[in-house]
Amino acid sequence: MKRTYLLIVFLAVILFLLLSNKIINDMEKRYIYRSDKIIVSDNEDAKKYKIVKQMKKETEKMFMDFPGTYSVYYLNLNKNLSFGINEHMIFPCASIIKIPVMLDIYDMVSKKKISFNDEYQYQKRHYVEGGGVIRYSEPGGYYTVRNLCSLMITESDNIATDMLIEITGFDNINKKLNEIGCKKTKIERRIFDFNQIEKGRDNISTTHDVGVILKKLYFNEIFKKEYSQEILNIMTNVKRKDMIPSKIPEKVKIAHKTGQLDRELGDCAIVYQNNNPYILCLMAMEITDMEKAIELFAVLSKKIYTDNKKI
Repeated sequence: MKRTYLLIVFLAVILFLLLSNKIINDMEKRYIYRSDKIIVSDNEDAKKYKIVKQMKKETEKMFMDFPGTYSVYYLNLNKNLSFGINEHMIFPCASIIKIPVMLDIYDMVSKKKISFNDEYQYQKRHYVEGGGVIRYSEPGGYYTVRNLCSLMITESDNIATDMLIEITGFDNINKKLNEIGCKKTKIERRIFDFNQIEKGRDNISTTHDVGVILKKLYFNEIFKKEYSQEILNIMTNVKRKDMIPSKIPEKVKIAHKTGQLDRELGDCAIVYQNNNPYILCLMAMEITDMEKAIELFAVLSKKIYTDNKKI
């Protein structure tokens, strides 16, 4: 009897040791470590993390001779895996500021302060040069809020933008940006009001901030789904396609907004790659060769599109 009891105890100890060793081995397989911190749990995700890490290295190598200062932010929306290069650096963001302008307009509509069908008159004081189609029309015409939003994004219409800013106001736009966590983004001047820059007022953002906006729109975290999807649908109709969409198959849905001034450039997008969507935000300033910068953005976009398939 005593011998049987000892045998049972012995077998139990052996089983315990075997199970303990298996658990430890499983844990070692499931986690990767960096600076004594767990980065990714799940062995499959660990492999994907390594892919994203390599994507960053290859981007830095590709952009070694970029003709200016650049910023990149990438986020896989399914796996929440990302990388950034200068993603928190502040850039003048040209027409990309039209995204937050539209956000605040939709916020006002959601709170019933205005309606999409409200009409506003285009007057002489609204006239500015640059992108868009309204400037080819005679002052005096009326445009609905929805029309102005569409023209502001798809045609990058500067007059539509200034008319919408007049409706909402800078304070409201910046308050909304703070509410959603975009604290480095400021909208402080009308599109071509460059005199305000000398007074310390400018339109600035980061690729990370714009990425936050796009992520929140994708997951309907700012507005109800109807409004979020309407904004993103408008962004799929942007006419300019020489950067992020340029070398990606035409059938792929891309919601994005571009921006460009003399030495500034940007394109920020959600790329709906099958069931594996991702965000890619690109900005640059102090550009010495605009043609080269545009081409590098397009080449990088194609590379990210290819690599994202592995995640």
